Amino acid sequence: MLHYIHLIAYHNTGDTLCGYYNFFKELYNYDIHIHNIININFNIIKKSDTVIIGGGGLLDNCEAFNRDINRILDLSDNVIFWSLGFHKRPKEHHFYNKIEENIRLDNVKLLSIRDYNHESKIRYVPCATCMIPYFDSNYRLIERDIGVIKHEGFKKIFDEYETIENRDSIETIINFILTSNIILTNSYHAAYWATLMKKKVIIYGKFANKFDYFKYKPVEYSGNISNDIDKCNIYEDALSESRELTINYFKEIKVFLNNAEKKYYNIGYEEIDIMKDNIYFISNRNISISDMNTSINNDLNKLKNFIKKMIDKIVWFISIRKYRDKLRERMLDIIK
Repeated sequence: MLHYIHLIAYHNTGDTLCGYYNFFKELYNYDIHIHNIININFNIIKKSDTVIIGGGGLLDNCEAFNRDINRILDLSDNVIFWSLGFHKRPKEHHFYNKIEENIRLDNVKLLSIRDYNHESKIRYVPCATCMIPYFDSNYRLIERDIGVIKHEGFKKIFDEYETIENRDSIETIINFILTSNIILTNSYHAAYWATLMKKKVIIYGKFANKFDYFKYKPVEYSGNISNDIDKCNIYEDALSESRELTINYFKEIKVFLNNAEKKYYNIGYEEIDIMKDNIYFISNRNISISDMNTSINNDLNKLKNFIKKMIDKIVWFISIRKYRDKLRERMLDIIK
């Protein structure tokens, strides 16, 4: 079985899209079970299973995450870190969490972090949300010079600039970035995405060390926005370089999986709600990367047919027909 673990936080679009199964449909060739890191089903993880953790700022984020990641390392001999990020907060910050348990990185079989030139010397692979296909069509008429994308957990501090939040839909965020010349933000993913779309980026109100390890450096807000804008760079090759590193790492993951996993097509029925969202995401986007030329729609139809068969097996154990039929109808409605 393949387990995929990340933070599913519907108030933070970037974290939710760090489930990289959104972009790499070949992961569905395996018996895959998706876990939210705040609610991991440890009971179904076995020694021989493969566990992919990533991405997002999960390392040193809080004691609970470190503890649970170490528990996974105890349960499985085949753990992959996919572009995880360090997320230490300063002691004076109100979100500060004292971390006492260190993650046993030596037990990770395939390891990468999104932090560039980190003191740990761990291999850099950028956040795989660079595969979002919206980045391929990046022309819009400019509607504002400066746009602010604020982290949902913080108060608005720039009343003079149009502002959206990092919990808004990916479509809203991407369109906002494309229609702005400059992005002013305290959201990691907003800064990253704006850089990939060749915008000038200014960071304000840093609240964790994750902002210190961008390969393509934004400017830190000084209080003088005009001076900051003059210092900003546009990184022409950021998108292509990020995608190349991501695809190369995924090729290594595939080799690892082929050696560790028995390939067959099976999605746990308890994940139908999550899969419904992913089916929508994948089916409405034309993602084209190497080794992914098979029709997405054909695979999605196979997935839906498989889920229908699973539903029939599940409800068969209900002896009263009317209740069995009612449950089947409800479950089928979910995947329509």
